[in-house]
Amino acid sequence: MDAEQSLLYFWPPEDGKEALVSVLEQPLIHLDGASHFILRGLTLEAGRASGIVVDGGEGARIERCTLRNLGNLGIVIRGGTAHTVYGCEIYGTGDGAIEVKGGKRETLTPAGHAVEQCHLHHYARWSRTYQAGVHGGGVGIRIARNLIHDAPHKGILYWGNDFTIEANEIYRVCLETGDAGAIYTGRDYTFRGNVICGNFIHHMGGLGLGTSAIYMDDCVSGHDIAGNVVWGGDAIWLGGGRDFHIHDNVFIHCKGAVCFDARGVSPHPIWQKMVNVTMRERIEAMPWALEMPEIAAILPHYEIGTGVPPEGNIVARNLCVGCEPVRYGWPEDAVNKPWLALRDNVAADESVFLDPAWGDFRLRPDAPQPGITDNPPPLVRSRLEIVEQTADRVTLHLALRNDGDTPADGCMALPDGTRWPYALEPGEIIERECVIPLPETTADVEIYDTGGTARPARVTIVVP
Repeated sequence: MDAEQSLLYFWPPEDGKEALVSVLEQPLIHLDGASHFILRGLTLEAGRASGIVVDGGEGARIERCTLRNLGNLGIVIRGGTAHTVYGCEIYGTGDGAIEVKGGKRETLTPAGHAVEQCHLHHYARWSRTYQAGVHGGGVGIRIARNLIHDAPHKGILYWGNDFTIEANEIYRVCLETGDAGAIYTGRDYTFRGNVICGNFIHHMGGLGLGTSAIYMDDCVSGHDIAGNVVWGGDAIWLGGGRDFHIHDNVFIHCKGAVCFDARGVSPHPIWQKMVNVTMRERIEAMPWALEMPEIAAILPHYEIGTGVPPEGNIVARNLCVGCEPVRYGWPEDAVNKPWLALRDNVAADESVFLDPAWGDFRLRPDAPQPGITDNPPPLVRSRLEIVEQTADRVTLHLALRNDGDTPADGCMALPDGTRWPYALEPGEIIERECVIPLPETTADVEIYDTGGTARPARVTIVVP
């Protein structure tokens, strides 16, 4: 307390509660050049910097550790080869959860790093943008089977080549931002060889320009995007890029399944400078780039000098429920251009799914079968429905169901501002109602878990 300035900096918790204040400005654990070690089962917290930093070395494994309440990141891997972060939980960080960089882009030498089976949530408490659950950079990094949720900006952010981003579940990210994505990269024609497959992305946030589940921004190119399930919002945004193969995905009630524009040929000076100067310099910086036929095909457009069109894109064998396979953006006549090939996409309704009311979008055996990578079902599913709407209020029905094999507990935040603690045995269903005032305009409301891993549910209240 500063009595002279009448400022109260800290109000102590009630008797018996612990309050921690850290003055440590270095990582809790810093390993420089160490190889073939395992950190397992540690709980690391209350530092002003990052939790674990690994520089160089080979074959490090950080396994089933909990990192929380840290000033910067949970885990940082810089360089080295074949490091793995497995089964860790990270939350309450000032910046992102995990930063992993390695490999050499000039020679396409892979790092061999992996981030797998981690639970990353409620990060970026201090730095609210461009801090991700996993932030990757370099070549040959695998990000797989992680649960990422509740963050102001991105879920997975990456820059480079030969990334595999597979079977992650991401929800309630980009809660405070627009023009962003749950999985995001951009602005380089040489970011090739990346695979985004089998991810389940749903209940996105978004302000202003909105957000996308998979955002390929500013003419980035050359990805294979397959077997993903996206529920709601804009699913995949191709921002002027080339040579995408988007196939065997499932899109459910999305504003746009594949949103497509041609900003690389826009006459606006911002886009012309980006394509003709910035991105050309990035091609020339990679010694191998012009040996690739797909990149060599860009050079004639530079000679013409009016930008680079988004050629060579394929959208095939996707299952679209409640949405069209493509939503065209700028220019208005993009639909008439030979830039995007549509092949064998299928429109269907919710009857193709096992239990869509509970957010179970596994396909029935007789439904069209895209090549989806199966995710394990979530432990607790939720439902939210409108049961009555009057001139001044809305009555909502809420339900939770434990689909796991073990008991589950947590606490749901409800639209009326209250909390709903739950404890569920396997197979158990609990239900309740809540009443909220009718909003002034049409709005989305949702329920979400403040501590456990119950999946959120959302409903739109339409105001006449």
